[in-house]
Amino acid sequence: MAIPVFRPSYGEREFKAVREVMASGWVGLGPKTAEFEQRLAAYLGVRHAVALNSGTAALHLAMVLADVKDREVITTPLTFVSTNHAILYCGGTPVFADVEERTANIDPASVARLVTDKTRAIVCVHYGGRPCRMDALEAIAKEHGLVLIEDAAHGCGGEHRGRKLGAIGDFGAFSFHAVKNLATGEGGAIVTNDDEADARLRRLRWLGITKDTWSRETTVKYSWYYTVEEVGFKYHMNDIPAAIGLVQLARLDEMNAARETWARAYGEALAEFDWIQVPVA
Repeated sequence: MAIPVFRPSYGEREFKAVREVMASGWVGLGPKTAEFEQRLAAYLGVRHAVALNSGTAALHLAMVLADVKDREVITTPLTFVSTNHAILYCGGTPVFADVEERTANIDPASVARLVTDKTRAIVCVHYGGRPCRMDALEAIAKEHGLVLIEDAAHGCGGEHRGRKLGAIGDFGAFSFHAVKNLATGEGGAIVTNDDEADARLRRLRWLGITKDTWSRETTVKYSWYYTVEEVGFKYHMNDIPAAIGLVQLARLDEMNAARETWARAYGEALAEFDWIQVPVA
């Protein structure tokens, strides 16, 4: 019997949420996207969450705001290509640190050895949802004035010393792809506690336009009027994945607990084989 490694956990609540959006007549970036952003920010304990169409977009925008052009970014080689493509998109240079054997996470000692006067940022990936050693990485970033970016694509709902993963660094990037633990089919988010960064992120995700269509619909007398302040991207989420995300977010802790139970069961079953090294739980 084939056991699927990845399959999104969807039920009638998700199906109903999608039907409601489809029936509402507003399926683009709208009220569900705004609600999802508010609830995600509250769940993570951050000031701002900006919903996007992918985790790759989140990483790209993090690099744009970190201003990595012609600078070095210390990163991990053990990750999906998006993490390091985002550096290259912005004209930065990835510098690969070593990873820890038992966690597969970036090794802070290796990071510290790689810092130079060209270094601009550190990117850490919480591999498999296991937290990186954020205390050490924060200390390195603070000592050298570096931007700390968390790739929390694997880690939505995880914690490090009581703080949610993605909410610790200057920016946290999330993926809500179908194989992630909070799955909207496609989608992502970038989170921050910086008010100015939030305002710019909202412009950049909507082609540099000062107000998106939902904001113009609800707050501006002339909904057709807007200005374009800089060159941006078409990176926004829409209300269909946002509606799924609201249901998934409400179920996230329950689903993560189930995954932890299964992981422990696999670990116990595989422990008897001395040729298999079981990852840290």
